[in-house]
Parts: sequence; structure tokens; C-alpha cells
Amino acid sequence: MPDLITSIDYLADLELYKTEKPYAVVVSPENHDESIETNNLVFESREGLTITDIRGHENDISLETSGFTVTPNKSQLSNVESWDEIRAYQKETEQFLKDWFQADSVFCFDLKLRKNEPVTRLVKDLRDWTIPDAPAYGAHNDVTFDSGPMIIDNNLPTDLKEKYLQPGYRFRIVK
Repeated sequence: MPDLITSIDYLADLELYKTEKPYAVVVSPENHDESIETNNLVFESREGLTITDIRGHENDISLETSGFTVTPNKSQLSNVESWDEIRAYQKETEQFLKDWFQADSVFCFDLKLRKNEPVTRLVKDLRDWTIPDAPAYGAHNDVTFDSGPMIIDNNLPTDLKEKYLQPGYRFRIVK
């Protein structure tokens, strides 16, 4: 497949963001108040970006050189919609990552089902992971240098914290 020339939306470089961090708040329907601003995000499109099809070149890509890797893994689940299917998918993914990274332990702290169709966030029950979300908008990263330790602290069960928050262990957050 030939390269694709396209545009990608990025967060605009606004003066506002020097004094106020960009934010977006997803609220559940019962807490939604239209008079309260739920985000301060402004995007700008960058044109003429080249997207290269990497199929057939997966072995040329590594975590160390590209920041990501391609790993073959076929799920045993054909559909993930119910709570039981979500939990089975989490367990299957944890085992795959444990084997792939030769890790002592893997803990799935988050899961987001996405559907490639418009979804209004205002009808989303934030406690129900079975309700799909819309595709992510624009270029973004899920974990930052500052948020990584907070994610570990907020999500790792106490027994795992006691074991792994010790010298000699390291964490990887895989998204």
C-alpha cells in the first residue's frame, strides 16, 4: 500500500495553556450542567503528513528504536461487549503481556471499548465499561512523565504496591 498524505489534528499552541492546563472532563448524564465548561481544548490541523503502511516491515520496528512494537497476538474472543467478556479479555491480555515482557506481574488498570461511529459523551455512564466510546480525537498521548507514577499509585492494588514499590523493580505502562 502506498504512503498516505493526510492531516492530523493537534492541540493548538495557545497562550492560554501557559497558565491553564488543557483539560476535558467527561461527565455522566445525571451530573451534566450545560452552563459549566467541560473543556478548554482547541485543535489545529497539520496538513501534508505522511502515514506509512508498516505491513511487511514489522521486524524493522522495535520498542527501543520506534517507541512501539508490533506483536502477533490473536484473541480467543470474537466479541468483547459484556462484563464477563471484558474481564476475560483483560485476563488474556495480562497473560500475553506477562509472557511477552517476561514480567513477574501484569495488572490491567483500564479498558476502553471504542466504536468507529459518533458517540455523544453526555449519554455515557462512566461506571459502565461496556458502553463504547467514540474514537480518540486528534494526536495525543495517554501517559506522561508526570502521570505515569500517579497511574501506578492510583491503580495498583495495595498488595502489589507493597511487593513492587521497592528497589530492583520497574514498571511499564502499556497502552
